[in-house]
Amino acid sequence: MNYYTELGVKGFCFRAFPDNAVVANMVKSCGLDRIDLSGPQLDFRNPSLHAPAIRAYAEAGVKIVGIGVVGLSGGVDDEELFRFCRSAGCRTISINGEPGTFYEALKQAEAWAGKYDMRLAIHNHGGNHWLGNSQMLRHVLSRCGERVGICLDTAWCLQASENPMEWLDIFAGRVHAVHFKDFVFDRRGGHRDAVIGDGALDLPAFVERLRSREFDGPAVIEYEGDVNDPVPALCQCVARMRNLSLKGAH
Repeated sequence: MNYYTELGVKGFCFRAFPDNAVVANMVKSCGLDRIDLSGPQLDFRNPSLHAPAIRAYAEAGVKIVGIGVVGLSGGVDDEELFRFCRSAGCRTISINGEPGTFYEALKQAEAWAGKYDMRLAIHNHGGNHWLGNSQMLRHVLSRCGERVGICLDTAWCLQASENPMEWLDIFAGRVHAVHFKDFVFDRRGGHRDAVIGDGALDLPAFVERLRSREFDGPAVIEYEGDVNDPVPALCQCVARMRNLSLKGAH
């Protein structure tokens, strides 16, 4: 993967902006042409919203590379997630769910993943979330086929006191998406978003390790600070990634 040309941005960064045409232009303002859509952009389970959203990004020259993070409900409307991705031309859905219903919902979603030729990526959401640690993720993946993997969020991995680079080894072949995200931590363990590479993440080492893997999923920047004006910090994130690319980590 070339992180200079194939880098994307997470839709949640633009959660304060409900208009997809506006979001598409903001993506371009960051110097990017790819987005991993999030819930604030549209309700993926409402098929009447699919075509207008897809059209807004296509007209701006922005490619939809994935969606998520979506909570699997286990209901028949989960299939709309796959129908949207088929129409949008993307193959990766980042997922989560509740402990009591997740396994059955995942079983059905895995069947749809086969039907639609998609991949499911379980998102780790930190030490307070039941799917936020490597032990539980290994257990879940042991019950699934290769279409189910993880969406490795680097910041939340660090928040769970784990190592993102080690996860690339632990989940070799099962890392289906990556969120390049960084936190600064305080003495009490609190955290805040940082431009990637300015926080606890060893960005050059992580990118180099990822580059050595056969990773071909969505690689997206995520910065949740500056909710009402996210573009300046995202531009810094893009510059940081592209600087690494020019140094050979591509």
